[in-house]
Amino acid sequence: MPSPVTTQDTAHALEAVITWLRDSREPADMSKSALSVLARLDALGPLRITDLAVREGITQPGMTTLVNRIVGQGLAERLSDPDDGRAVLVALTGAGVARLTEYRVSRTATIAARLERLDPESQLALTQATDALRRFVTEQD
Repeated sequence: MPSPVTTQDTAHALEAVITWLRDSREPADMSKSALSVLARLDALGPLRITDLAVREGITQPGMTTLVNRIVGQGLAERLSDPDDGRAVLVALTGAGVARLTEYRVSRTATIAARLERLDPESQLALTQATDALRRFVTEQD
């Protein structure tokens, strides 16, 4: 009889999934950091560079360089902050949304192919865990 799964086992499994997801990103034309910024802007809407830097865990100068790059590629744009005329917001452009969508479609195909290699019981277990995983990532601290 298998031993019960502990919270630590679950934490280790989630860490392994996160590592696999990071390692399996394949866009040659864009860094993982740039994709992360695009996804964050898509989820949260326009943000200041300082807010992006904090949320992404990088320095403000590093974020400024990254924003300059994605703005230069036409994937994001700088907008005046309506709450503070001195501040600038970074927002996705239509091209940024399209690039992110393209990445997500490719990513979904990669994950689906991996899921299909699992036995039916494992596939069912992961399907049944979907709602719990959504709550896990959206739960506020």
